[in-house]
Amino acid sequence: NQNGINAVDFYSGQIAGIDKEGDFNSYKLISAGNDGTIKVWDFRGKLLDEFKAHEGRIETIRVNSDQTLVTAGQEDGIVKTWKLPQKLEKLLIGHKKSVNSIRFSPDSQKIVTASSDGTVRLWDLNGNELSSFFNPETIKSGVESVRFIDKGKRLVTGGGKGDSKVRI
Repeated sequence: NQNGINAVDFYSGQIAGIDKEGDFNSYKLISAGNDGTIKVWDFRGKLLDEFKAHEGRIETIRVNSDQTLVTAGQEDGIVKTWKLPQKLEKLLIGHKKSVNSIRFSPDSQKIVTASSDGTVRLWDLNGNELSSFFNPETIKSGVESVRFIDKGKRLVTGGGKGDSKVRI
């Protein structure tokens, strides 16, 4: 603890992504490593759960607002959703390249994913694809980031390598 900052060694390897939800005293920190392992921590750095989620690299990870679902996007284009602790719920299959960004809708009833294949896909919690968006301008650069805005009514995306546009 230095200047009110706690430093905790969460991973021995490279961290591919982290996310947290909840108020400070009860939130869980979710981390994913290049080794395909997901770890769940409390805010003090105590390991609560750990499981092998994928054989390859996890590119992005997200936890829903009530801290019951974890969703991870992988370099092979597959998105997996787990109900904590460790129960694989759904596979979201549709992307052809690495999944770079995942977000839950504000009500945690939908998931949006963005990929290096240039697509953005909207899913329900049962793994059904509700919509797919493709912009020919993003085919080379991919889509690096996606967020819900306007209380979940709209999406905003950010392009990948060489694409500085933000699309709403």
